[in-house]
Amino acid sequence: KMLKDIKLLRRLIDDLPADIVSAHSSHDHLLAVRAIKGSLSKPLLVRTDHSRNFISGGIGNRYLMNKHTDGVVTFSKMGASSILENFNIPKDRIKLVDPALNLEKWNPKNPTVNMRLRFNIPDDAIIIGMVARFQKYRKTDVAISAFSQVAKKFPNARLLLIGRSSQMEESVFKPARKLGVEDKIITPGYLTDDYIDTLKSIDIFLFMMPGSDGTARALREAMALGLPVAGAREGMIPEIIQNGVSGLVMEPNRVAVEAVLTKFLGDGELRAKLGRGASERALSHFDVKVQAERIEEFFRSLLLR
Repeated sequence: KMLKDIKLLRRLIDDLPADIVSAHSSHDHLLAVRAIKGSLSKPLLVRTDHSRNFISGGIGNRYLMNKHTDGVVTFSKMGASSILENFNIPKDRIKLVDPALNLEKWNPKNPTVNMRLRFNIPDDAIIIGMVARFQKYRKTDVAISAFSQVAKKFPNARLLLIGRSSQMEESVFKPARKLGVEDKIITPGYLTDDYIDTLKSIDIFLFMMPGSDGTARALREAMALGLPVAGAREGMIPEIIQNGVSGLVMEPNRVAVEAVLTKFLGDGELRAKLGRGASERALSHFDVKVQAERIEEFFRSLLLR
């Protein structure tokens, strides 16, 4: 299968012919190296890094990055620092570009349907929402533990968990039963057509940890919709959220999460202010058109060297 993929990619490279091949994982990178090696056009090879833990410094990646990489696109300052530390990539061949969204799709002014009726959530409830594959490493249990405490102070609070995983019993249902908040937690599962409507029904967006895509897409979507966001100090979350301006950043433990949720639940003006800040942050940093222009500019600069 791998040999077949290499031959097909090599044929595509020469048929175009390609000036640049962009790889988005170590497997893609290796395929591209082997395809380019036997190609006639010998294009440049650019690696894009958007994984949660950045490109690891293992022997395989050192071979790919140090010997077969003409440039790197990364979406975080931490990622750029990691690349400089682990690989022999010159600084001027690393491009830092903000992760992006189609802001027309995520415009908060677009009409939406209030989903509270569908999920049987009272009109006076304040909804804390999360979007994730609810596996244990995503710290859902920490969020539920913090929620169980704030629900005592704010009985009208609800926790809406959008997503699913094979670990829901261990990461969601068991902790909720143990803490006595199962009746305040709504789990609609994975949503498609109603996803944006459901996000817009949320009052506070909570994000504990990026998944395999380290650019925290769900967090950025919530910000684009103008939701006040609370994000744990994990991965590039502190780079996405300007603490106190476009959201609140906290340590990833129960006490810190409880404190931030308590602050949000008790202060509607703060929610409104940080929701506006989140929307402004999205408009200034998450535009896919700007991202495309910056990457194209970087690619052109590599070709001119």
